[in-house]
Amino acid sequence: MIKFLQVCNVGQINGGTGACAWSVTRALPEFQHEVWSMTAPTEETRRVFHPVPIRKPAQRLEFAFREADADVVLLHNISRRQLAEVPEIPSINYLHSKIDPALTFRRMVCSEYLNQLYGCNEKVVWQGVPRAIRKRDGGEAFGLRELRREMIVGRLCTPVGRKWWPGLPEFYHQLASELTEIWWEFVGCPDDVKGELTEACGGRVRFFDPGWGARSRMWDWDVLLYHHPGLPETFGRTVAEACRAGCIPVVDRAGGFVEQLEGGPGFLCSDEGEFREFLRMLQDQGERWKRSRACREWGEVRFSLGAFRGRLLTEIRELINREKCDDQAA
Repeated sequence: MIKFLQVCNVGQINGGTGACAWSVTRALPEFQHEVWSMTAPTEETRRVFHPVPIRKPAQRLEFAFREADADVVLLHNISRRQLAEVPEIPSINYLHSKIDPALTFRRMVCSEYLNQLYGCNEKVVWQGVPRAIRKRDGGEAFGLRELRREMIVGRLCTPVGRKWWPGLPEFYHQLASELTEIWWEFVGCPDDVKGELTEACGGRVRFFDPGWGARSRMWDWDVLLYHHPGLPETFGRTVAEACRAGCIPVVDRAGGFVEQLEGGPGFLCSDEGEFREFLRMLQDQGERWKRSRACREWGEVRFSLGAFRGRLLTEIRELINREKCDDQAA
């Protein structure tokens, strides 16, 4: 059995590298997994990763690797500042953003968009995501997505200020003032923004706390809406998660969103007028139903854990085969 060690930047399952490390553990169930995080893992993170152990290493990575019992190491966006020397264990650095990356045997990037930022010489490996668990909330007033006429449009983001940019309430005000029958939901909204968004949406708004289970809201949402003109996502894992739940993405034509959705059933928007146009189109219940089914098929082929497994195994085999060739040459 291959002993597979991963290192992610934060001990938070809702962060991009932590969620990706979780996907790896589920995509490769036959491996013996261990995960290290550069910050202490939260209780929720430990619970979600279980039975895979996750912990913060007691010493710098250079020293910790010398004592590690692993056949392969997968780093998630680890910089040269965090790891100053190449691990002796066969290693891959999986890059999620533009950094000064730690040196490893191989490296790969999470999107073609990020590949271009690195100079177009990297191996692109899209992330895989789970299909969110579909829960029925006993207090749900809207009913099943397939049976109701009113639309629910959601936004899911980590609750950090840079994700909730100052122009967001005005953007929603422009939409809500024209599309008066839509309900708007927000996951992870900072408290100091909730009042502005409530007013902007004319009171037709609901807020939910962030957390791993919050992705279940995507089964109730008709649309995932994401607009942030100053912060393109290098991949945009939430869009892949939405597709897998049949939630139609309506997002910026920017960053990693483009390669995920180009030619597919979601919508890429070049300006705020296109957001209004596509939301207006999706008020047709038949159009929503058709695109929702297409999104699920699109997501299954591209972003399922099974698809991710195939991409990962290709990279791991190449890493191990290269190591064997180097040993024979020596």
